[in-house]
Amino acid sequence: MARKHEDVDCFFCEVFRIVTIFRSSNKRQALLRNKQVAHFAILNEKELVETGTGLNQELSIAKAGDARWGSHFRTLNRLVYLFTPIIEVFEDLKSDSHSKGEPKSLLLVMQALSFVFMLHLMVEILSLKNNFSQSLQKGDQYILHAMELVPICKKKLQEFRDDGWETLYEQVVASCGNVEIYVPGMESRYMKDKKSKRLAPFVTNFHYFKNDCLNDRFTPENTELYPNDFEDLTDKKLSSELETYIESVKMDDHFSNLTGISELCRTLVRTKKHKTFRFVYTLVKLALSLPVATASVERVFSGMKYVKNDLRSIMANPWLNDCLVTFVEKELFNTIDDMDVIKRFQGMNKRRMHLRLD
Repeated sequence: MARKHEDVDCFFCEVFRIVTIFRSSNKRQALLRNKQVAHFAILNEKELVETGTGLNQELSIAKAGDARWGSHFRTLNRLVYLFTPIIEVFEDLKSDSHSKGEPKSLLLVMQALSFVFMLHLMVEILSLKNNFSQSLQKGDQYILHAMELVPICKKKLQEFRDDGWETLYEQVVASCGNVEIYVPGMESRYMKDKKSKRLAPFVTNFHYFKNDCLNDRFTPENTELYPNDFEDLTDKKLSSELETYIESVKMDDHFSNLTGISELCRTLVRTKKHKTFRFVYTLVKLALSLPVATASVERVFSGMKYVKNDLRSIMANPWLNDCLVTFVEKELFNTIDDMDVIKRFQGMNKRRMHLRLD
């Protein structure tokens, strides 16, 4: 949803470039570690950090994963913490004859007020939804409990939208001051991408950052998670339709040998009964779609990078499905005796030789 906003999408593209330039070079990572140690020494000397066991551990740039929602929050948190050391690394690298182009380009990106503002804005937004995201990551999440967290998350986001501007702006200004980034007045004209003042619409910095970036989020149209398919449904109406539906399918031979919900759904459409039993058909679709939105399915997609790797990049779907089942359902398959597997495999076809368990 956030990436549908042009500025947010561009921001994450730049973050990806910053992460990549460090993670692709051990030399740059070592340079970042040295800058981090030096920066901490300065903060410690000025008594701006709290010291103690387990505090101020050395951090590295973390890569966000598409399959793990909380990883983007971790990546941006690291970027905020390492913001000054990263700027210093790019300052050193921009004079390097071998790689001065990319560091110089990223230095200009990070020294823009819009980037710093978007960084702190997205950290705040992702922190407010982090607990909700983490709960959805748990295996076999109870869907009703997850739905209870939705209005809580929306309420926290709305409170931040209404009352979070002052705190957010102070954080941005402080972060800019640490690395001497120019902060224009909020009442001055906002210029995007150095466009001509004659062609650009007259918008103040305050209006752009507070309204266009902060308040222009989470409208009623994009906060509804699903359509209200059961708006006019009552218990009496559903009960009556279910009774009629049961009697109808008992008399229809098309429904006599079905093997699953997906086949039931296809048969309802093929026989046109989905138009007659609208609520039943909606319930069937809901039963089919809920598992797709759970963390269990997400773990399957995460497991694909381990199962279908470079050495097994051309495996067909049936073999991939079998491998994924055994990979994801480890606990279940650990309870199966090896001899049962061998007997099952041996009985599938005639074999030239018998398998042995040594």
